[in-house]
This record gives sequence, structure tokens and C-alpha cells, in this order.
Amino acid sequence: MVEEVHHVLNEDVIVINTSGRVIASSDESRIHTFHEGSLLVLVADETKMLTTQEAKQLKGVKAGVNVPLHLHDETIGVLGQGNLILLHLTHSLYKK
Repeated sequence: MVEEVHHVLNEDVIVINTSGRVIASSDESRIHTFHEGSLLVLVADETKMLTTQEAKQLKGVKAGVNVPLHLHDETIGVLGQGNLILLHLTHSLYKK
């Protein structure tokens, strides 16, 4: 999934588990790192756009959008990506 999204958007993409650990990334150096912003998404169970300022304050975060991943009405993780507009549009399309 990460490679497909990365190929289409030509932007780095990460998948984060419910513990806030990056489990897949188009940037291999981020795998197994902690992503504090994903915990905000998991608690709220909604898309969160993280600004450059927030990224400076949160551990393991870059500016971008983070979208909760759902499977059978359960939140199973977070998808993060740096291109705010493209990922927000993608999220909107998949919610339909």
C-alpha cells in the first residue's frame, strides 16, 4: 500500500500502528520510529493536519496530514503523508 500511494503521489507515505510506531514507510529510515502525532489522530479518530509548528513540538512528526485507517468499524492505524491537499482528497474519496 505504501509503495502504491508513494508512486501515485510522488510523496513520502507512512503507516503507523495503534501504538504510534511506524510500521511501513516509503522512507525506510522512519520504520520502527515513534510518531507522536498519530496518537492525536487515534484518540480523536479523525483526520488531523499537522503544521510545521506542531511538527517541531511532537516527536517523530513532519508537517502533513494523518488519516485514521479503519477496518470493520475499528481504527487499526494511521496513514500519514506530507502533501496535505492530495491526501485529504484521497481520504475524502475513500470515505464514500
